[in-house]
Amino acid sequence: MLFRSIVNLINSIKDEEKLEEKAFDEVKNIVYENAKKNKSVKHLNIILAGPSGVGKSTLINSMLNFTNEECIDTGIGVPCTMGEPKYYESEKVPLLRLADSRGIEKGEYKMEDLNKSIELFIQGQLDSENPDYFVHCIWYCITGTRLEQIEIDTLKELSKIYKSNSIPIIVVYTRALSTPIIKEMEKFIKDNFTHDFIPILAKKDIILDDIEVNPRGLDELKKISVLRSKEAVKSSCYEFNFSKTKREVQEIIKKKKESLDTILNKILSDK
Repeated sequence: MLFRSIVNLINSIKDEEKLEEKAFDEVKNIVYENAKKNKSVKHLNIILAGPSGVGKSTLINSMLNFTNEECIDTGIGVPCTMGEPKYYESEKVPLLRLADSRGIEKGEYKMEDLNKSIELFIQGQLDSENPDYFVHCIWYCITGTRLEQIEIDTLKELSKIYKSNSIPIIVVYTRALSTPIIKEMEKFIKDNFTHDFIPILAKKDIILDDIEVNPRGLDELKKISVLRSKEAVKSSCYEFNFSKTKREVQEIIKKKKESLDTILNKILSDK
């Protein structure tokens, strides 16, 4: 349907000199409308970033309702995710597809390496030419009473890289137990960044030796992620469809011009 619309469009343009210019202008509109209605995106794809031991793997396990047998490795203060990011998904939560990334390690893992790893993963999904795997959101996970400078610098760099790509970043405070600390961290994020701040507790915790605190904030995180990622879904589908369709349009224009040249040459030869 999209291809047929473009062929009809090109055939309707009579002015040969402006054929390519007009075609590409109109193709942008056609592809954008098609991207808004894209039915090939069935998952919300999110990549997690942040320090080692902050609870990224625990968050993935909780969000995807993994059983003990399915759970990915978790730990405290150690980089459980050693390699490149990869997707995790579950039939129990069909909407979400989550990717973990290696944790930030002071003095061991450079900020540039982490950002490059995430950037390559996002580009790799684009190169797959399957819109259902394109990355739509980043969860930047933090915890504790203050951010280390490397965490602040990493978040700043991620913000620069993905602001232009319409990929939202949501700051996730992963151990939401102390209200005063949560408010202090939220104020810091709001004062220095434009990202949403969502406090959560991914699994049941115990404080003061015997007080159980149930998981919280996960539904809010899902809701905000879906809301903020709508534009990223449309944008990624648009960019993919336009670059792919552009090649097809160029081929049609080339054939149309060749056809016009053939007709013109025949007329001249008849004279």
